[in-house]
Amino acid sequence: MRLLEQGLAWLQPAPASKICDWGCGTGRATWAMRELGYDMTAVDIADNACLEFAGPYFQGCLWELPLIPTAPFDHGYCCDVLEHLPPQKVLGALRGIASNTQPGGTVFFQIARFKDADGLHLCLRDPDWWAQSFDKAFSRTEWVIQPKYLLARARV
Repeated sequence: MRLLEQGLAWLQPAPASKICDWGCGTGRATWAMRELGYDMTAVDIADNACLEFAGPYFQGCLWELPLIPTAPFDHGYCCDVLEHLPPQKVLGALRGIASNTQPGGTVFFQIARFKDADGLHLCLRDPDWWAQSFDKAFSRTEWVIQPKYLLARARV
């Protein structure tokens, strides 16, 4: 939720844009974007996710994504998700997200760069590794490199 405003500022979605929240967790950000007038879909791997959003929800694994029934999306939002994936699964997830986003569409990402107390941050890689991975799935990516996070806007 703390990055929702920044993510939307980077995406600059038109009113009623179709947006997917990739790795939605509770669905809090998804619900907030729906309240702002966007046509939202939520995706998460967990069967107990998205309890705070009463809209389209697809349970699925990001690195094995089929075409989501409500796709293609104009934009995507993916915060605090990719660092939880095994490194060998990241490219599959990026390609799945890109394949569900319309050509010219953009996706906002936040990726944590620190070791978490529970050991759930499985993919702690340097910014060059992330840039090379994104280059294989997206046509262009803009980066903001912070000490604790990477922020990216990727264009399909």
